[in-house]
Amino acid sequence: MIVYYVDTCIFLNIWKREVGPDPRRPFWKGSEEFLKPHDDEIAISTVVMRELELKLQKEFLELRKGIETVPRLTPDEEIFRRARKIESTERFTLSFYDILHALLAREHSLVLVTRDEKLLAFCRRSGVAAARPEECRGR
Repeated sequence: MIVYYVDTCIFLNIWKREVGPDPRRPFWKGSEEFLKPHDDEIAISTVVMRELELKLQKEFLELRKGIETVPRLTPDEEIFRRARKIESTERFTLSFYDILHALLAREHSLVLVTRDEKLLAFCRRSGVAAARPEECRGR
């Protein structure tokens, strides 16, 4: 069984009904399909929850109800320290939160699911398993 670590942008795709470059294959539909129940599991982190809270503000309470049973990871001080070091090494081209997502996925042997191209490239360079939602779960 594969466990997928879901990046904040996947939830935002659905919540904001984001379309992307091809209106025939909207981002939100691919993300919604990915999150439908399957044999594989998903996980999020306290970092994802914080990002959603910051980006959605009042709407966050409604979204939170739908994901309250999803297992959550919490980064420890060592992961925070490594993320700050990588952020500097990468010359601040990636957000601190994105680096935390990659480190959490690697630390827990999860597949990071994201649409963030910079994050996907960083994961490829860093040996972190990562993919877009449409590339997961046998699609």
